[in-house]
Amino acid sequence: MDREMHYGSLPQTIINSDLERHLEELKILGYTVIENLLDQSETALIVNRVLELYAKLEKEYTLTYLNGIKEANLLRSPVVHDEIFAKLLSHPRIMEIMAIILGESFSLNLQNAIINTSDEIHHQRSWHRDLPYQNFTISRPISMNFMFCATDFNEVTGATELIPYSHNLDIMPSKEYCKKHQIQATASAGSAVIFNSMLIHRAG
Repeated sequence: MDREMHYGSLPQTIINSDLERHLEELKILGYTVIENLLDQSETALIVNRVLELYAKLEKEYTLTYLNGIKEANLLRSPVVHDEIFAKLLSHPRIMEIMAIILGESFSLNLQNAIINTSDEIHHQRSWHRDLPYQNFTISRPISMNFMFCATDFNEVTGATELIPYSHNLDIMPSKEYCKKHQIQATASAGSAVIFNSMLIHRAG
């Protein structure tokens, strides 16, 4: 049996598959990264459609207006515009994980497409949870975030910053703690960053 050497009565989790590895990371760290969920043709299609749809939005409302309501570089509910975004929602690997974590019955809260630009700070730069006004902790997740990466997600492109383990906290850590322990959820194009919605995070 493959296990780390330890002594005492503490039982140890045994991992037999990649799925189990991701589930363990979600439970302990609060996040995990699944590589190679989408191929190059799919990511290229997503990028093109997001940019096309956002260009129409900006033309209709103007960039000045979108900046004023903090909706610049953001496309809400892209699923209503193109089937490719519906396929993301029903990706078999995602559905498998959701069923294990949340049970067979769950609902979509929202779907957004975020456009990261090199010379602007996104309005979601402040630390937050995606259940922002809930300060309790709970032993089982009640909401999960899935971020599909249509392009490489790294320090240069603005990968989301996370505070590992913070889904288990009922208070916001100090700014000193956040600065010291924050990490960036880097991933290659075609991957998905998955995290507990109670995990403290912010835009990169």
